[in-house]
Amino acid sequence: MLLRTILTRSSISRSVVAARQLHSSPVAEKTVTEKVTEVADKVNKSVGKGLASAIDTGEKVVGSTKHTFGSAKRKATDTTQEKMNQTSESTKQATENARQKFNQAAAEAGNKADRVQAGFQQVKEDVKSETRK
Repeated sequence: MLLRTILTRSSISRSVVAARQLHSSPVAEKTVTEKVTEVADKVNKSVGKGLASAIDTGEKVVGSTKHTFGSAKRKATDTTQEKMNQTSESTKQATENARQKFNQAAAEAGNKADRVQAGFQQVKEDVKSETRK
């Protein structure tokens, strides 16, 4: 019986040692699931970086376009205002010239009317004096 106990003990200790070696051995390779997860993570990050870069570039283009259109709008507004001011000045000047010519013509017409009236008065007095004679 002693021999049997020794054999049993030695087989038990071997199985315990073998079990310990199985549990304490480090993992040599990654599983397929871990590899797929890592590749998917890398792809996801690279796609995300590419999209973020595209969005940044798009925002810069939009900002530049807004700036370009803003300056073009200001320039057009300034040019339009300048032309309106020039037109307004020209209109004021033309109106003033017309007013001066009208006043001059009215003055000349008034002078002529005065001379005609004076002449008419002279003729009227001449006719009266002739009829008295």
